[in-house]
Amino acid sequence: MSGGRKALIIANDVYENPSLGRLRSPVQDARALARALGDPGIGGFEVRVVHNEPAYQMAGHIEDFFLDAVPGTCWCCTCPATG
Repeated sequence: MSGGRKALIIANDVYENPSLGRLRSPVQDARALARALGDPGIGGFEVRVVHNEPAYQMAGHIEDFFLDAVPGTCWCCTCPATG
């Protein structure tokens, strides 16, 4: 990713730990947010969505996302959760 506006959206609706339960719509929420942020008339972000990946892979995506940081770039990293 390179440029002026970047967004990383992480969405999980399945967890290994059964006590966490299953969330209802984080994937749909992430897709809707990605559409809004990516729309040139609304957000104009370059968007990447990560879905149901193991924690170590998500950490890698977050690290890579912020390693690209340059002054003057607008960054958005979010993990939508709907219970």
